[in-house]
Amino acid sequence: MDYLENTHCPNCFKPSLTALCVHCHFDRAAYLQQEAASHHLPVFSRLEKGYVLGRVLGEGSFAIVYAAIRDRDGLACAVKEYYPQDLAQRGLDGKTVNPKRHQEQLLNWQRRFEQEGELLRCCYDYPSVESGVVRYTALIKQHNTAYLVMERLTGQTLTTLLAMQPVLTGETICLWLKPLLETLQKLHGKEIYHRDISPNNIFLCAANDPVLMDFGLAREGARDGVIKSSTLGAGTFIAPEQLTGGYCDQRTDLYALGAVIYLCLHGQAPPPVEARRQGAPLGRLIQPDKISLALQTLATHCLQLDLQMRPPNVGYLLAELSPYWLTPAMPSSLETLIPGLSGQPPYPAPATYAPTVAGDYIPARETYPNPPQNPVATGLSWGKSLLKWTAALGFIYVSFNAYQNYAEEQQKSQKQDRLLFAKARELADFKNYLVHCVLCESKQDAQNKIAELEQEVQTQQTQKEQKREERKQYIKAKTVDDLQAYLSGCVICQYKEKAELELQKKIAEAETQAQVEAAKTANEPSLWEALTQPAVDALESVSEEGKAKAQAQAQAKLQQEAEMKAQLEAETRARIESEYKAKADADAAKLKSEAEIRAQVEAELKDKAYQEAKAKLEAEVEAKAKAENTAKAKSDAEQKAQIEAEMAKIRAIGEAAVKVFGEPTP
Repeated sequence: MDYLENTHCPNCFKPSLTALCVHCHFDRAAYLQQEAASHHLPVFSRLEKGYVLGRVLGEGSFAIVYAAIRDRDGLACAVKEYYPQDLAQRGLDGKTVNPKRHQEQLLNWQRRFEQEGELLRCCYDYPSVESGVVRYTALIKQHNTAYLVMERLTGQTLTTLLAMQPVLTGETICLWLKPLLETLQKLHGKEIYHRDISPNNIFLCAANDPVLMDFGLAREGARDGVIKSSTLGAGTFIAPEQLTGGYCDQRTDLYALGAVIYLCLHGQAPPPVEARRQGAPLGRLIQPDKISLALQTLATHCLQLDLQMRPPNVGYLLAELSPYWLTPAMPSSLETLIPGLSGQPPYPAPATYAPTVAGDYIPARETYPNPPQNPVATGLSWGKSLLKWTAALGFIYVSFNAYQNYAEEQQKSQKQDRLLFAKARELADFKNYLVHCVLCESKQDAQNKIAELEQEVQTQQTQKEQKREERKQYIKAKTVDDLQAYLSGCVICQYKEKAELELQKKIAEAETQAQVEAAKTANEPSLWEALTQPAVDALESVSEEGKAKAQAQAQAKLQQEAEMKAQLEAETRARIESEYKAKADADAAKLKSEAEIRAQVEAELKDKAYQEAKAKLEAEVEAKAKAENTAKAKSDAEQKAQIEAEMAKIRAIGEAAVKVFGEPTP
């Protein structure tokens, strides 16, 4: 079969081409439009084993219930999907369930969800129970979650009925209460406790007895009786022992059942447990007829805060209500409880009876007697208890030894971690500490130190890069402008002194060259001399004396220029060398003094830090050792006292067993 959104109804799974299904009158078009933007599985999604999902029947904090059908035979059923909204979210495909937070808690609750199916399967191992419990079909693990396949019931929950008729008559309550009590009696006889009875989990079928649903908190036997209040559902129907994490048994279900009966009689739930502990009273009856008074009395007995004050089992409830099961005013079947489309209540006006007692309910008994015990069963129970206590003591002894070994290993690991951290000096040492530490008491300090050392390494690397770039700039500098640009833009300035000397040298050379040019210009002839010199030279050249004179003057002029240039160069070189030498001597002395001071300060700081760290570590180790010795002594004393108490209990149990069975024969 191939189900398509535009050809089939998501409620009855029959072909329907209209917006309103012609078979079940379900508004198919409006539902499909609404579900397009929800976190529910897409309509007509397929699961393993041939199940196809339809519309959503109900939704809670931990699960979503869908209408479904099985392909191979068209069996109508309901599929319950594990989907805790606070911890999970849909994947991109719209089907996969991914953890949103607390993945471990999500998986733990999923295992408890799967246990619900196993418990329902266990109920069907007892044919007398299955008529009052929702039928379980299969467990499917898909889309990173689990699905429980159950029968799809026809009718409505007690919550829906109370929404249309807030107060029910005593006859109406007895009609569904009797089969419900019989179902609970059979479940309790097999040590199966529901622990979440509420109007939402009581389903009233049109032609069958009421059915118990949602066994998510149910447990087989009282060995897992302690549960946390954070896992519970409706707080109004929770027994006090569930809120405090106490022992839970069949009387826990009776408290919830009493709260449900009270709600049906009064139209409102009983006061919360905390309010009742502070003196809040139970309400008065609206319809004080005989059956309602008997139900009120029964609810009062069940709503006792003390576990010992409640009826011991369901049999007492059946016995107390036995005179009221069949009355002329009681409807014949549950079909009369299902209102029609008109919404009018199908019940006739209840008959009015005069109350038989003063007030609205009979006060609760001080205590209920325990049922008679079989001596053989009692002996077996004592024997089982003795074996359990022996196993518990053995477990305590093994656990105590394991704890001591674990504590010793933890102490060794702590000492090794402290020594490893105290010896750490370099970056690699602190990283090695984080890799090999077990408890990492100084983890944050090591991380801070690693961040500090990494910052220093990064700063050193940056400085190396800057030095490399400045060196390139210094090598490329050839002119006075290049040297001035280098000196103005350098950061580390490792070649600053050389650049300054070269700049002074180049400036001096430029000045010398300017002076030479000026002198040369001063010795050049004037304009008149330049005009008349050729004539003079011509006249002088006539004679040998004139030629010699001109040659001597030229040589004297060249010699004078060379001497002037040499003198200027020598003076400039001497001045630059003296300045460089004086500055170099001063810098060397300054660097030597700074290095000595820095070395002295570093040595003092290093020695001081080492002494402080050593003193701190020794103080911590000593304080830790004292605290551990004190805690160990206290723990040993408590363990010894506990073991002595347990042995006293075992001796008391043995003495009681001897009283019941007599002395053992040799």
